[in-house]
Amino acid sequence: MTIASVATASAVIASPSIAATNDFCSWPDLAARFERYHARWCRRRELDEIETEEDHEDIDTEWDEIIAEQGALARLILDKRPETMADVVLQARATAATNNELWTDAFSIKHADSGQIAFRRLVDRLCEFVGVEVFPDATTAPIAVESPTHPDHALIELGNAFDVAVIEDDARWEIVYKINDKFDWKRHLKIMRLEDNPVDRGIARLLGISAPCDFISPGWIPKLEELGPSCHADLKKRIRQISREQVTLGLWRQQSGRIEAEEFATASAGVAHDLAKRIVAMPASTIDGLRFKAKVFKWCRRSEADEEPSGTDEVAIFSMVEDLVGEA
Repeated sequence: MTIASVATASAVIASPSIAATNDFCSWPDLAARFERYHARWCRRRELDEIETEEDHEDIDTEWDEIIAEQGALARLILDKRPETMADVVLQARATAATNNELWTDAFSIKHADSGQIAFRRLVDRLCEFVGVEVFPDATTAPIAVESPTHPDHALIELGNAFDVAVIEDDARWEIVYKINDKFDWKRHLKIMRLEDNPVDRGIARLLGISAPCDFISPGWIPKLEELGPSCHADLKKRIRQISREQVTLGLWRQQSGRIEAEEFATASAGVAHDLAKRIVAMPASTIDGLRFKAKVFKWCRRSEADEEPSGTDEVAIFSMVEDLVGEA
């Protein structure tokens, strides 16, 4: 709310009459009240930085009062339509007060996102324009100067996107696995397996295969249903059992949400694969770039994670990958 409000207020600067002729605040009472709040805020911060005999409960109570006044003032000031440049600056400072950590706390500044940094720069520039400090009489921390572009900047951007895609992919497949756990796969596989007995051998002959067979492919079932009417009773019964089981599986897939979940998971895996291909195709010139290539290698071999590398060459490759990404 507060950042958006100051952005809206700052648009008034586009009016030449306001910028050129008006330098007084339209709300003197609110302006004076804000200065009293700011002086109290500065004094409380100074006292917090030195050791005093004050009771901590009293300090907390005073901070509660200051923060309450801060919020109330910001609402009153930002609810008004600015008519002068001074009005706009007061609104900017009131907004900054509710986001003061972006000026006073180095940790918050370091971890601020681009929108928060842009907000601070906007308020700073507004106040600089009219020669007013955002937080007079208070120590503020500078915004760190952005470092030069990383040599592998484009590769790292892809790598960061790949990390996010892998997390999304894992989460999507986890949903599929949880849905799968609700189906009686043990019973299903038992029905769909052909054993070495007279009836199942008869089924196998109809399909042109041999029994035992671990699993009847769904693609074979239409052929069994076509041949079923001409078979003896035991074979007909077994074919009906297989057909009903396939229908049961199909209904469960639709009703459980597994089809949609698998479609989402397949799509997320496709995004990760596309990013992996782009990362592999892009040359790396730093360890940071190589680290993402190693992550791609490890992700692509995730289904073979339990297999031990064979040969000195494979051992060397896996050793380098682990050195780059560890267990990540």
